[in-house]
Amino acid sequence: MKFNTALLHRPPQSERSKPAETFGATLTPIYQVSAFEHGSAERLEKVFGNNAGGFAYTRISNPTVDAFEKKIAYIEKGIGAVACSSGMAAVTMSLLNILESGDEVIAGAGLFGGTIDLFSDLKAFGITTKFVKNITAEAIEAFMTILSA
Repeated sequence: MKFNTALLHRPPQSERSKPAETFGATLTPIYQVSAFEHGSAERLEKVFGNNAGGFAYTRISNPTVDAFEKKIAYIEKGIGAVACSSGMAAVTMSLLNILESGDEVIAGAGLFGGTIDLFSDLKAFGITTKFVKNITAEAIEAFMTILSA
């Protein structure tokens, strides 16, 4: 399958992505709702706790976003994908998933202002950033801290 075709005709969606009722749509519709109905409070609790499939609140996920993530993972030959509401959300999530207190980051000084602000905010969590004016191997090496094992 070529790229554009794969975007439309990828493997069948998971049960989680399928609408409760299908009206013959060949693609997942855009869900513009904030919450999803469940048969009981216990079932909703399981969905919220990630102990059952389904959707509870659209800011966590919804069928539209789930289908998009699955398509991106498929065309990129990945095992999963996460959609973010903005570039800064993606940068923040990426950094918070790999950094912890005591870590140091070496970054180029020409970053987007929001990213520079984020690095400033990370100081409160014990994560420091060193900015390199000209990105070269030598410049980066000069900023590296050697940690003893």
